[in-house]
Amino acid sequence: MRPNPVFASASMSFLGNREKIDAVEKEGLLALGKIVYFFQQLEDDIRRVVSFLIDPEDSTTADIVVYQQSFRQLVDLADSLFAQYPEAKHKKRVKEWRLLLQRARNAGQARNRILHSTFGVSIDEPIVFSRSKATKDSKIGFKEQIEALDPETVDTYLETIATVGIDITGFMGCVFPKWNERGWKREQT
Repeated sequence: MRPNPVFASASMSFLGNREKIDAVEKEGLLALGKIVYFFQQLEDDIRRVVSFLIDPEDSTTADIVVYQQSFRQLVDLADSLFAQYPEAKHKKRVKEWRLLLQRARNAGQARNRILHSTFGVSIDEPIVFSRSKATKDSKIGFKEQIEALDPETVDTYLETIATVGIDITGFMGCVFPKWNERGWKREQT
């Protein structure tokens, strides 16, 4: 019995590229780890912001509430709670805050898009790490989305996720100086 030529060529290709496949997989898994890491940092930043907005002087009770919330709920709370402060009465600040929170929502969507996928490495050239997401849509039926997670694509995801937490905490520092020091008091003007 002769081997199937398609299987034989794929098998040879696989064996010949094993080291490259392993390297691409390792790089892809490292990239996923970075995405998870930076998203968790963002989520922690949002938690600290919401905890502050609930009670600027003492986090004890606020943290009980905050740590029970999903990321989406935290972002919605940050939006609602910010509006309760006199510092939020400036239209420019409210607009900037809402833009930052929209970026946080976009980061959450990007994180979900990636982490609710299946991952793999192609065995043929070009060897790439990719994600696949299969969904069923009642109008179009089964749909599969495949995206190569090359370094440029990963950098785009990381940019979306990693920078927004820094920008949110920076904004809080401008609007509420020393906000991250419990016992915060409004500066007298």
